[in-house]
Amino acid sequence: DRIGGAPPAGDGDVGGGGSDGGGEAGEEVEGANIVSNPNYIKPTATGDIHNEWTNGANAYDSDGVYATAASTNLRQTYNGFEFGIPGGNTIQGIDVKIDASGTTAAGTIDVAISWDGGGSFTSAKATPTLSGTDVVYTVGGPADTWGRSWSTSEFSTTNFRLRVTAQTSANTLRLDALQIQVYHQAGGGGSGGGGGI
Repeated sequence: DRIGGAPPAGDGDVGGGGSDGGGEAGEEVEGANIVSNPNYIKPTATGDIHNEWTNGANAYDSDGVYATAASTNLRQTYNGFEFGIPGGNTIQGIDVKIDASGTTAAGTIDVAISWDGGGSFTSAKATPTLSGTDVVYTVGGPADTWGRSWSTSEFSTTNFRLRVTAQTSANTLRLDALQIQVYHQAGGGGSGGGGGI
């Protein structure tokens, strides 16, 4: 005789959770400020190339005090980023976090970056349509070099600039803060073989 009875009936197919998906650890949510992260660098100066937003310096800190733009194509340039990238490192990507909103849920902010003190800028990347309350948006990414090859010297305070351009939609855009992370890797020699025994 067998020990015990028949095995219990199975539960059938068990479905998973919803399709919304989880956010990354530390990801900002609607109404929140930019989460503190030492890898993201904020500007310390503004307006040396373009100075068309109202109270541009209010975008240094994620604190609910805004730089604003009430017309399309107004530009503001930010600089003074202290990246501290070791010379000879390889630049792998750049992303920009923007804490922003609109007085209505409309409009976008275009972001471009310069490597030569504001003489030239990359093609712009646009945020998604802004919410009516603060949301932290990210443009670029760990493997996005914004269409060019970079040298570490181009991230000096003399050379590097970030420009935001307002694309309003019958509203006023509000920029609370912006921060940048540069992804880089130390250069090195080739992958040498193993030694003899």
